[in-house]
This record gives sequence, structure tokens and C-alpha cells, in this order.
Amino acid sequence: MDDYSIVLNKTGRTDQTHQKNMIIKNLPLAMATLALFAATGCKKDSVDPPVDSPSTEVAVNATVGMHFNFVNGTAPFTLNSTVVQDSLGHNVKLEQVKFFISGLHAYNDEGEVLAHYEDAILLVDAMHADSTYAIGAIHASHIHEFEFDLGLDPVTNSVMPGMVPGPLSDTTMWFNSTMGHKFLVATGMADIDGDGTYEQPVQFACGMAMLLTPAHAHVHHDLTEGEFFAAELNVDLGLLFKGIDLATQNMPMMAAAPSMRAMENLSTGIDGVE
Repeated sequence: MDDYSIVLNKTGRTDQTHQKNMIIKNLPLAMATLALFAATGCKKDSVDPPVDSPSTEVAVNATVGMHFNFVNGTAPFTLNSTVVQDSLGHNVKLEQVKFFISGLHAYNDEGEVLAHYEDAILLVDAMHADSTYAIGAIHASHIHEFEFDLGLDPVTNSVMPGMVPGPLSDTTMWFNSTMGHKFLVATGMADIDGDGTYEQPVQFACGMAMLLTPAHAHVHHDLTEGEFFAAELNVDLGLLFKGIDLATQNMPMMAAAPSMRAMENLSTGIDGVE
């Protein structure tokens, strides 16, 4: 008789009924175990996940700058000619638009900083729309975007014209020793009554620490060795007076709410040409 078909009870007698019950009780477990072995034996060898290929991008030495295209929506913008509007539809012709850019940084696609340009200060002037502004050197293979500030940090803002060379020496962008430099200057004339005559002066001179405004521009550019890359940025002046009524807010104080809104609008209107 098979050893697994009999067991002894406490009296030493064969207890076949008990053994039979044990076999039946453990049958599902045994079948599951056999099924597991069978599945394991038939399973194909696992395939290792593919190994990521090393990046083929190679950092190069290059130099970067910026060029600004002034536009009104999708149309070109020209000082003293192009008509833009405020929030109430008043027509405006701008005679001057100038603003400071500082605190520049270049980033890659992963959001990592590629280069810092804390010493680079740009005074962008719509009157010189053909100008290209140098920024500095970079060692990278690809630029995703630039991030920067519109305006000047408090320390730089306190530097008086004539104390340092470059953009900060422009006296037309200086207010006084208390308020410092003007971050944005936009002047022109508005047609408030809609008769076709531009009778109302518009003078925005925005500034002071609370108006330092962040901005960014996507550029997506692969750099080559020794290249000078001038990122093309659009500045949409059609947005400059969004949310502003020039009938009553045509000459706001430097840090007044309309000035702050103009700085925000300027930031919104800047982006790269990809």
C-alpha cells in the first residue's frame, strides 16, 4: 500500500478515512502548486528593458545675444505710425518705448541653468529696432529659454548715471536718487474722443522696486561651435495698455497701479520667435 494512503491514529491503528480527508483538503493547494511550477517552467526568459542610449549632444562654446522685433499682434509695429489701443478702445500712437532688461539666465529643456548673466543689462529701445544686444558666453548644446527681469534690482537701480558706463548712463531713464531709474518709458498721443485727432499726451515712466517684473522667452536653439546666436524676441506693444483707461490714466506715477499693469503687459507681450 502506498505510504501516502495510510496514517496511524493515536491507538496505532490505520486511519484511512482521516488520510483521505487530508488528501482532499490539501488537493486545491497541491493543484495550485503544480500549476505554478508548470507556468514557471513554460515562461519565456524575461527580456531586460532597453538601456537608454547615451546623449549624443555635445556642449560647444558659443556667444548669445538678443534682437527684439516690435509688433502689434501679428503685424509689424512702427513708432509714430502704428495705432494700438487701450482697454476702452482709445487709439494711441507711441512716440517712444524703452525698457531695461536685467537678471538674465539661460536654461535647457530640463529647466537647468546653463549660464548666468547677472552683469548683463540691456536698454531696449524701439527707436533702434535693428539693434542686436550682446549678452555673453555660453557652453552648451541647446538653449530652451531665457528668463530675465524687466527693470533693475534695488542695488543696480540706485547707481546714478555717469558712475558706470553702458545703459545705466542714459539720463533719460533716470528719475532721481530716491526712485532711481525708469524701468519702462512709453510716450505718445491718444485719441480719446474718437475724432481722429490725437490730442491727449500719454506718458508712462514706470519704476521702483515693486515693479521689477519677471519675464521669459522660449527660443529652442541648437548651438554650434563658435556661433554668435542672437535670439529673436517679439515685443507685442498691442498689449501694453490692456486693462488701462488712457482717458483718466494717461500719466500715472512710477509705481501706481496703471504703471504696474503696463509692466505686466510688457512681460506678457514678450516671447521668443521659434
